[in-house]
Amino acid sequence: MEHDLPRTSSLLCLLFAAGLTSGQEGISDAGPFCENSGLQQLVAQPSGGVWSGPVDTAGVFDPSVGSAGSPYTVTYAWNDTLGNPLVDSVQIVVLAAPIVQIDSAGPLCENVGAQQLSASPTGGIWDGDLGAVDPSGLFNPIFGPQFSPYAVWYSITDTNGCSASDTLLIEVLTSPLPDVIEPLVLCPYDSIVQVMATPP
Repeated sequence: MEHDLPRTSSLLCLLFAAGLTSGQEGISDAGPFCENSGLQQLVAQPSGGVWSGPVDTAGVFDPSVGSAGSPYTVTYAWNDTLGNPLVDSVQIVVLAAPIVQIDSAGPLCENVGAQQLSASPTGGIWDGDLGAVDPSGLFNPIFGPQFSPYAVWYSITDTNGCSASDTLLIEVLTSPLPDVIEPLVLCPYDSIVQVMATPP
């Protein structure tokens, strides 16, 4: 004697056979990712399925591969407990990271006073060795050449939440000390004398 499945059960089997998922099955939401954010482990349920698309066999996605701005389709396939094939896919968006560049600076003499550094795009934060640069980019070579060169770095986060940074080494030089070549003894009403010193 044949037993007909209830209508709802038959419909559920058809939905699964068609590749639709239910509950928490399938790929968890992923992205967007910044192109410089490093390898990203994608997650799917149940485990043991097969990944395809721009991912490795373990579901690791590398945002640095390809072009920022284009969506990438990742697919995950598995079988349910009845052996029906199921598949889920997501589109992952990769965002471009800001391009950061510090303008050239130095060498600087240790006695020149604080110097304003610049970088693009504007609006980032400065930092550096020994606190020689403040958050606004004002570099002070007062610590002298004994710690030269000084590493300074500039970082910025854009409106998408993507961050990038750049680093610059600034050389600080010893300031020359003036030295009179020969001492002079002058009397009142002597004629004008050219005093020599180094550096000139």
